[in-house]
Amino acid sequence: MRINIWPIKPHIIKLNRADDRRFFGEWCGLTFIAIVALALAVALNIFTPLGNIFFDGVQRMRVQAPNNKIIIVAIDDRSLSELGGWPLPRNLYARFLQELADTGNYPKAIGFDILMIDPTIHDLEFARQISRHKSVLPAELHFDEKKGEVVVSSPPLTIAKSTATISHVNVSFDEDGFIRGSNLMESGIPHFSVAMSGRQDLINNHGDHYSRFSLIRPEIGFTTISLSDALQKNYPLSIFKDAYVLVGSTAPSLGDHYPSIYAGRQKSGTPGVIFQASLLNDLLQNSLITQATPWVQFCLYAAGLLTILVGILLLAPSTEIILTLSVTISALVASIFLLLKLNYWLDPMPLVVAVLVVKPIWAWRRMNMVILFMRERAKEMQLIEMVPQKTRHEHYLVQDAVLQYSSILDKAILMAKNRLDSFEKIINELPEAMFVLDAGGKLLLVNMRFRSLFPKEYFRNDVTIDALLHHLGCSLKYLEGLLSLPPGEKYLNIKGVDGLTKEYMVHRVEIHFEPSNSLAIIMFVEVTELLQFQAQRDRTLQLLSHDMRTPVASILTLCRKIVAHNSLQEEGDKCLLDISSHSRRLLSMMDDFILSIWADESEYVLSTVLFEALLDQAIYGVRVLAQERQMTIRVDERDAGIFVQTQTRLMERVLINLLVNAIRHGRPATEIVVRISLGRTDHKLQMLRCEFTNIVDQPHDLTQVETEHKGFGLGTNFIDRVIIQHHGQIERHFPVDPGGFAKITLQLPVSH
Repeated sequence: MRINIWPIKPHIIKLNRADDRRFFGEWCGLTFIAIVALALAVALNIFTPLGNIFFDGVQRMRVQAPNNKIIIVAIDDRSLSELGGWPLPRNLYARFLQELADTGNYPKAIGFDILMIDPTIHDLEFARQISRHKSVLPAELHFDEKKGEVVVSSPPLTIAKSTATISHVNVSFDEDGFIRGSNLMESGIPHFSVAMSGRQDLINNHGDHYSRFSLIRPEIGFTTISLSDALQKNYPLSIFKDAYVLVGSTAPSLGDHYPSIYAGRQKSGTPGVIFQASLLNDLLQNSLITQATPWVQFCLYAAGLLTILVGILLLAPSTEIILTLSVTISALVASIFLLLKLNYWLDPMPLVVAVLVVKPIWAWRRMNMVILFMRERAKEMQLIEMVPQKTRHEHYLVQDAVLQYSSILDKAILMAKNRLDSFEKIINELPEAMFVLDAGGKLLLVNMRFRSLFPKEYFRNDVTIDALLHHLGCSLKYLEGLLSLPPGEKYLNIKGVDGLTKEYMVHRVEIHFEPSNSLAIIMFVEVTELLQFQAQRDRTLQLLSHDMRTPVASILTLCRKIVAHNSLQEEGDKCLLDISSHSRRLLSMMDDFILSIWADESEYVLSTVLFEALLDQAIYGVRVLAQERQMTIRVDERDAGIFVQTQTRLMERVLINLLVNAIRHGRPATEIVVRISLGRTDHKLQMLRCEFTNIVDQPHDLTQVETEHKGFGLGTNFIDRVIIQHHGQIERHFPVDPGGFAKITLQLPVSH
């Protein structure tokens, strides 16, 4: 029998059992709680720190080449040393701008990542030179607690009028203190890198929303020139033509360094101008990272989580764990692909954490349900009253409840398996051909006798009941119609593998386990010989009836002769003797017929009688024959008053036959001894023991007697059949030579 590992039919979920309803109810509750918790986690950004760690790992996998038109003019420690310490005079910046303009090496944009809030004596000169370029200067944004609003501190008016764009250089710190992105606009002021790139369209798309960018690897870096080298013209100024030039601090002593995925918190950090250049690089290459909205995240995570939860409900554990791993790994791989290839950040951590939380909770609940199930089933099978609780002084090698109950359930399964094996063995060993169907009509079991009706190779593959019945020349519908007929008409002709057609009587037995669960056993009882015996008996009755007519007709003829020759005394006496002979013959034939029918019955109608009374009746029936041979019968009752369960007439005839044989073959003028006692068998069952002992005068052919004294035609076979049907035994011992002792021992169960 095949077992389908798919636990349910795809089109329906049945909740017939209390365990099924409880299971489904708990699954619905867990699903609702999991979806609500997932929505809160997404809305509150609970798992963003974990997502940031995963984001950093993926970003380290990215190898992004920087735009070669982005040049950083670094205010490093050497520049501070050579140019006169911080803050550097603004006329130095003015000189650099003048040299670029005078030589015609205009950058596409030049930005100063330096706050110039306070006025200086060089502002006019700086303003005059900065107006010659597309320049970007930052403003300072800070929150005024008294006013309750963001205050913008711009450069002095002289400089502000000369610059192309005023921007902000704020970068956003995540929960872990690292910088991964920035707002493209704050308080109506565009970001420094947006202003330099000229991508004003991004401001309309993103508004004030936070946007992430890819930080260029330090080992790759941007083209960087020290400010002192730029002023000393150690590099050709043409390098700055049509470039995006960022002037900013890289000197660690100035403190404009922040934690990043490459520098970390404990090291010197990454210069702020590198963040500005990286954001500018993403803007120029159109690779700014778009972050999924909370609604998109929730919908995708909920779909993945529901897939796993539905798998828990519908799939087998082995299949369900594969589905869970597939969904989880797919979420991680999809997040990596979207970030590296499409610059789209979808944080997979809420789904991963949800799975890591839901799975153990469900596994614990499922384990708890398994323990409860095993406890209840073990109690139902009366294997235990309850698993004993561990006391203070008891120590168990294995304390796990599942292992304890699994051990008990192992015993239950073994018991059930033994019962099923016994049931299958019994079905197989039964002489009747049969098969077993489940409630849906599916073939479950076929016994060996039924298999013998088919060729040996027929059962190598799984076969259906329809195929089996078709081979037998009928169908399941025909078989059901046959079962509805009266008992005497449920016959089916089946041609066996030997080519012989035999007749079978069909029976159906229903075994009900539950209202909706049952088995049907269909039996094919071969009645070919029975029908033949019945036909033979009918013919025997016809012949016997015909044979009885002869002695009856003879008796009637003789009676008419007596009437016709009433005066002839001798002739009348002869007729009377003939009448007596024919009458005895007729009675013998009738007794033979009746007693043979009784002896052939499968079950006898028994009554409790005193064995000595049966023996007295038998002795009375043979007294004339014993007197004729001058023999006596002595009864030795060692244990008197023994009752037996017997068919009285059959047992009396058995005793008469045994005594007749003893008389006919015994030596004349001797004694036949009948001893009655109690004994026990090997199985300690109490039995009556009756022994017939006599001296044999005719040792040959001892099992046969002469015609007129052979027990009305009933021989040794009759005696043996009757004794066996009474669950008794008979033993015979005959001597070889005349003068020896013959001994016949009869044992019968005692009636209590």
